[in-house]
This record gives sequence, structure tokens and C-alpha cells, in this order.
Amino acid sequence: MENRFKLLREEEEARRKDINPKAKFGQKELCEELEKTCGFYIKLSKLKKLEAGHLDVKIDEELLLAYKKFFGVSTDWLIDISVETRQVVGNNAMVSSITGLTDNAINTLSLLKSKKYVNGNHFGYALHTLNMILDNYENTNLFELIYHYLFGDYTEMGHYDEYGQSVYDGSQVFVSDRFLANQMEINTEYVDAAVLHMITKQLDYWKDYVKEKRPTNYGKLLPEKNTLLKQIEDKEHNKDELQEKLQWLYSLMEAETKKTPVNTERLIELAESYRSMESAIELTQRSIDEFAYTLKEIYHYDYERTDANEIT
Repeated sequence: MENRFKLLREEEEARRKDINPKAKFGQKELCEELEKTCGFYIKLSKLKKLEAGHLDVKIDEELLLAYKKFFGVSTDWLIDISVETRQVVGNNAMVSSITGLTDNAINTLSLLKSKKYVNGNHFGYALHTLNMILDNYENTNLFELIYHYLFGDYTEMGHYDEYGQSVYDGSQVFVSDRFLANQMEINTEYVDAAVLHMITKQLDYWKDYVKEKRPTNYGKLLPEKNTLLKQIEDKEHNKDELQEKLQWLYSLMEAETKKTPVNTERLIELAESYRSMESAIELTQRSIDEFAYTLKEIYHYDYERTDANEIT
């Protein structure tokens, strides 16, 4: 079983070593910082037992509050392995409390919203499809069918119109499907085929729905070539500015490491800004790549940047 108390400390130690390879954040250092920054005194012996997984360690309110305050995680996530969202505050925590989605699921949805084209994948298509299905609660039986098919769990299988009946004992599933013999008992080793057929029927329904509802100009609203070129030019300019700022931050970090004594807090602050700037540059480059990919796909135009920063 995952020891989340140990995981948090090791993640923090790795983060600090990324900034300063000589940095150390062991159990002793954690105890010291919990007391110094949060006002909670946790014995080193208790922390060692906690990370070693000893069952006799008392996980009391003081311990949970200390980790919650220092690492910014929820106490539920610390003690309940089934809870997958760790944040106690922020957007993810709010979204998770409303929807029940995990951190990774929320981050993926955010990625779908923020991206257009990456390596040929149009993320907007995925988001549009999710919105269409989730627009009505009754549509979600598609996800339930997918769950049954992927996990082979048919012990609580519900009714799906003419395609499925309920389970009666868990060892066999009573499936009603005109293509697989109506009102016939099917052993669970064969029921996958029935459920897969139900999924296919659901997709067929959505295909007909889309054909009927989508606008006549669907798929015809393409960006103009000059617009794409201008967007690339603007993004290239933004990337140049970001790279200049990145070099400036690097020089500040280099100067800070030469000071005696080294101001660790200032160095951490600069390193975080440096990483944020790197991420911004990466995102900008991705946008450039997406626009260039669109140019290639729509207009068969190969974009290259010249030394003079001109669009060719």
C-alpha cells in the first residue's frame, strides 16, 4: 500500500534537489520545518515509524494538520487510499469536490481545453464529444457499458433498453439482445461480446444524432493561411521575449549560488520562476507547432523560420 506521508517528503526532497543537487530533506529536516513553519512539533521517532508503515503509530489531529498545512494536501487524501485528489485548496480541489474527478482527470480536461493541435491530435474534438454526451444524464450509460466491458464487472449491470437486462447472481448475466439470441442466458466468459455490441449500438445512435443535428457548414470553417502565418509570427516573437527573460533568470540564479551564505529561499524562488518560464516557452512552442501542423494539413505548406525571424 502506498505510504503517502513518505511520498510527500520524497517528492519535496526531489523538488529541492532539482534546484540544488546538494539539498537534503530527510525525516529530520521535515520535523524541523514542520515545527519552524507550521508550529507543529512531531517527534522524529514517530515520523520514522510513520514512514516505515508501523501500525502502532497514532495518526492524530496534530499530525494530519501539520502535513495539511505544510504540503497543502487534504487530510482525507492522507489517510484514505481511495481518495485520489490531494489538493485541499485551489481549482482542482473545488472541481473534485463537485464532480468526483481525480487530479489526473481534471488536468487532462484542462489540457483538452487549452490545446488545439499536438502531434496531429485535435484535442477540441475530444472535448466537444464529452460535452455532447454529458449534456444529458441519460447519455452516460455509454460510460457504464464501457466500464463493464473494460473491467469485466457484471455483478450490478443495469437495464439498457432492448440491449441488456439485469444480473441475477453474478456468475451469469441475463442479456437481451436480438443479435445474440433474445432472452438467453450467456456465461460471463461470453458476455463481453454482448456488451461490446451494446457499445457499438450506442455509438451508432450517436452517429445518427450527429448527422441529424450538426450544422451544414460543419468542418468547413477553416482558418485562412495568412491568419495562421500571422499567429505563428506573433508566437515566435513571444517566445523570443520569454527566452530573454529565461537567460536573465539564469544569470540571477548563477549569481545567487556564488553568494556566501546562499539564500536558499531566494534561490528556490528564482528556480520556481525559471521553471515557470521554461513551461511558458514550451507551451508557446507547442502553439507554433500546432499552427504549423494546421498549415501543413490544410494548405500543404511547410513552415520554416528564417534567421531574420521572417515567415517563409
